[in-house]
Amino acid sequence: MSAGFSFFSAAARFLSIVPGLLMLAAQAQAQAQDAAAIYPDRTVNLVVPYPPGGLTDNLGRMIASKLSEKWGKPVVVANKPGAGSMIGAASVAGSPPDGYTILEGSVGMVTNPMMAKQMPYDPKALVPVALVGVAPLIIVVHPSLPVSNLKELIAYSKSRPEGVTFASSGNGSSPHITAALLASKAGMNVLHVPYRGTAPALNDLLGGAVNAAFDTRLAEGHILAGKLRAIAVASEKRLPQLPDVPTIAEAGGPDVVAKSWFGFFVPAGTPEAVRAKISAAILEVARQPEFQSRISSAGLEPDTMDAATFEAFLVEETRKWGGVIRANNITMD
Repeated sequence: MSAGFSFFSAAARFLSIVPGLLMLAAQAQAQAQDAAAIYPDRTVNLVVPYPPGGLTDNLGRMIASKLSEKWGKPVVVANKPGAGSMIGAASVAGSPPDGYTILEGSVGMVTNPMMAKQMPYDPKALVPVALVGVAPLIIVVHPSLPVSNLKELIAYSKSRPEGVTFASSGNGSSPHITAALLASKAGMNVLHVPYRGTAPALNDLLGGAVNAAFDTRLAEGHILAGKLRAIAVASEKRLPQLPDVPTIAEAGGPDVVAKSWFGFFVPAGTPEAVRAKISAAILEVARQPEFQSRISSAGLEPDTMDAATFEAFLVEETRKWGGVIRANNITMD
């Protein structure tokens, strides 16, 4: 009898607080909707985790400029390079989840957690918002290197104890892991040289301090000017801008297809209505023909994904590059 009484008493107490819980939930939802309705009502910070001058930085500044015009509020770019983009990512992960701090991210978002001995932030502390473009990777070499095609580059690397030096924008970057994939499949002797961003890596390649790199179309002008030699492109088909450069497969190399990608993230816990508003605004900007023409001129291929599609894409990227990282024992050190 007492047990039954206790049960009904507990049930009664629970039912008595249900209206309060429902009211709190409704209030929270209303507050989130109110936040989205006025968003943004002040300056928005866009963190680029690489130095100024590279493809990631250029894209971030184009997006920031267009969002500023659309929202009528400043969108300020802050470059926070270092640790393979983890310094910038950590700063956003630790920011208030209100939509006023946005991160521009690339492949390091999925590869760093698999390579770093200790992450400076919880990867789950950042959630995707939108993807806006991809960049096919091109094998470029300094003209002083005595090779004119991929087969010669592979043979040259095997003939030298030190191999060839491949520059990249940092450990775990698309150029790094793509070079590791090519080296393992082709049996190349490659020494990876990481930099803090694309621009310094490209500068040293132009100066002959390193032999080669996987770079984006950011190097296109240098290729056309004869300052760099394009060997092959890691894509399914040739690039219209460089029609004479074969794909890796066409050049007699292994099956290696890789592209850098560029997307945006916000801290986990950001109200869904705010996250959706940011996603819609970025995609509206990214899908404008004028904007797509600009990013194409800058070396990117337009390719947009909403938050849900981008999230599924990140799962597949983790699977794909996880195998390369484990097979080649790639770490952040």
